[in-house]
Amino acid sequence: MYLISQNKSPNLIRPNLFFKLFPAISGVRHKRLLSSQKSLTMPIEELVSMGDKSGAAIVHKAFLKTLSSIKKEIEQIDKDLDDIIKDDHQLNELYKLATSVPGVVKINAFMICFTNEFCIYTNPKQLACHCGVAPSEHSSRPSIRGRTRVSHMANKVLKRMLHMGVMSVIGRDPELRTYYLRKT
Repeated sequence: MYLISQNKSPNLIRPNLFFKLFPAISGVRHKRLLSSQKSLTMPIEELVSMGDKSGAAIVHKAFLKTLSSIKKEIEQIDKDLDDIIKDDHQLNELYKLATSVPGVVKINAFMICFTNEFCIYTNPKQLACHCGVAPSEHSSRPSIRGRTRVSHMANKVLKRMLHMGVMSVIGRDPELRTYYLRKT
């Protein structure tokens, strides 16, 4: 990410990119659809695990239209995001670079959008502070009050995305898992 910000002018602002990407990758919309899908499929899975396959079939039949509608909506969000990324050459290159990192998935293009293609920050620590993953000390001139902590003003959506990416990677890559366990 730091290398990207070095190669680009920090004055380059593309607000039209934000307005094109935001509806397709709005964290709230996508998260609510996934939450709804899970809340509808959970009772079916519970009935199957208890051995009541006929009850599960009845519940599945009742929720079938709703589940298919939610699935279509999620697929439409993914399609819209793919179209936007393919239409913009600069965004496409950044997307390919970002998704080459293990654990970074399509919806994490949200990060590209909110960081103005990584141009807002001049160093990695600024991005980490914005995402709420870098603690800082709270001090006034002569005193340091308390322990270091992350700001409550952090972008919690980006923090959640980074956290989920890390959890995904440490489950698959033993070398990164060892590093993660050593650092925590």
